[in-house]
Amino acid sequence: MSKSFVVRMVVWWLLIIYLALDFFVFKGPVKGEIDNMRSDSDELVAAMRAQGMVARVYGKPIYLGQVDRRLDERLWRMDQKRADLPAKQLEMWRKVVLEELIDEELMRIKVRFNQGEYPVAEEKIDQQLAYFKARFASDEEYQQALVAQGIENDEEMRYRIAAQLQQDIYLAEKISDAVAIDDELAIAWFEQNKSELAQPESRRVRHIFIAKLNKDSAVVKQRLEQVLGNIESGQIDFADAAAAVSEDAANKSRGGELGWMHEGRLPEDFAQAVFQLETGQPRLIESSLGWHIAEVVAVNPARQASYDELADEIKSNLADMRRTEAIRQYRANLRAMHPGKVVLFSFDGL
Repeated sequence: MSKSFVVRMVVWWLLIIYLALDFFVFKGPVKGEIDNMRSDSDELVAAMRAQGMVARVYGKPIYLGQVDRRLDERLWRMDQKRADLPAKQLEMWRKVVLEELIDEELMRIKVRFNQGEYPVAEEKIDQQLAYFKARFASDEEYQQALVAQGIENDEEMRYRIAAQLQQDIYLAEKISDAVAIDDELAIAWFEQNKSELAQPESRRVRHIFIAKLNKDSAVVKQRLEQVLGNIESGQIDFADAAAAVSEDAANKSRGGELGWMHEGRLPEDFAQAVFQLETGQPRLIESSLGWHIAEVVAVNPARQASYDELADEIKSNLADMRRTEAIRQYRANLRAMHPGKVVLFSFDGL
């Protein structure tokens, strides 16, 4: 053996001995650095928490910015804003959204292993990305949103969009049997709920209206009594009177037509009077808002709708209910398949 070989072997063994002592005896700097690099190290967790991390799924962080962005989208559909929510309600909503994001990340991992089975057209990704960008006033605001969600660039955003679309296809396939609704099931549901599906009486109503607000109610009543007298004597047509007198701007140009109404769609005091009127006999009615000359033009009596009339609606509603439950159950099963891989942190201090 050459002298250089012996030197290399000695150095090699000394290095092995040092590493062994560093790892298992002294817990020295090498072990410390490696521990700090681990995704579950206290130092790394503390650093990521300081950046807003609220959960990890297989070591991948989910940030508060992602949660709030999804929450803002949901509240926007409800005509609400995050800033208007009380603290307890905001925390509740954040937890709900965080659970959704965790389930989606688990689904993303699941789909990734079968990616080739669920192709997504580039055009579809382009469309979704354009829709997302359109929410922002400028490219700078869009880039800030990406940073807040832990997304590095457009390429990663496209990947996430593609993953979400693949998840939708994957999930639809997995729950397709559970949401299938045939006629036998729909008919059974119709028979069980027939009494609740009766069509209530509806009336086609028109009116002439003057509000009482900031007016003498007696004066308003007297004016409409004169108009009603002119209608009954044939001096003026109801539609012409509505156009000339009514303060209901939404329908005065249409002869005062309110259209077909169920009793539950009208203010209670007005509805009680209208649904006692005879067809073609205009009458003066007082409501909490003002005085009306109301006339019932036609009546559709209450009736039991047939299955054929409601079949499509029943099947659609049953499928929606089953789809919601099937997705909930599938996600619960998916979470149970990955114990210990989901780590949650509190929102405190963020």
